[in-house]
Amino acid sequence: MAAETITGDLMQQNTEAIVIPVVPFSGPSSKFTRMVYEAAGYDELLEARRAFGHLHDGEAAVTSGFGLRQKHVIHVYTPEWFGGISGEPKYLTRCYCNALKAAVRQGIRSVAFPLLGTGTNRVPLQIALRIAEDALRGYIRAHSLDIRAVLVIHPATAKALPELHADSFAAFAEMSSIQESAAYERFHAYLRRIECPSRFAESIGCSPSTITRILNRKGKSVPHKITVLLIALGLGLTREERLDFMNSVYAPYPHDARDRRLEELLEEGHTNITLINSLLAEDDPDWILMHKPKGEQM
Repeated sequence: MAAETITGDLMQQNTEAIVIPVVPFSGPSSKFTRMVYEAAGYDELLEARRAFGHLHDGEAAVTSGFGLRQKHVIHVYTPEWFGGISGEPKYLTRCYCNALKAAVRQGIRSVAFPLLGTGTNRVPLQIALRIAEDALRGYIRAHSLDIRAVLVIHPATAKALPELHADSFAAFAEMSSIQESAAYERFHAYLRRIECPSRFAESIGCSPSTITRILNRKGKSVPHKITVLLIALGLGLTREERLDFMNSVYAPYPHDARDRRLEELLEEGHTNITLINSLLAEDDPDWILMHKPKGEQM
């Protein structure tokens, strides 16, 4: 079956499942996800969300839809947008593909998708639309899936969404390639300070293979943001250096509440990663800087 793009209300679609961005353990952080949780039954859906634990970029998990019209909710971890130089298009594509994969495993035959990443994650509308349509149609066609996928664009978003031309996306891809190359070199200039990769990896709680892959420039241009933060802490950078290091690959930094809290702790003189993790966890369990060997994308 094919994928289609329509304008409408996601929660009013006659599909077996809807897709939403995964929310923090503490609850919905956007107006859209809060509306979904309240319609489903806030406490029930939040408990189900907490049950599947942490997801990594692009990963998906399925829960009941509880009070929703749809029987299932597919939760996906959508990437934040940092100008397109940190692999965001690739991870956003994975969101759609992994959501479809999860639906097939559950025997779900129809899924409604929002335009992922365009809210608090700040993915530009034109780019988000192109990625969504290409990912859905491409994955269904490549795997000959017997599933109906509906990309639902909210009416207000549709009015703000100009027509996407192929040449504009090509220009973005070319610009991203240039920016990525420059950021890559800036990032690695700091990494050359690491003298013993295995000892450094142990000091920040990462696997030696992760640090070695980064130093050897294998895989994607930059690693997961948590790994970059841990590297910054391990290098013992000054505040000026740390901001430059982080902004070379994850601009703007500090970006969110966790970033700002981390900077406060560092300004207070905290340097021990274990202690910093404990202090971050006291504010929000989702803020802890944990290395994720299974989900690390290099």
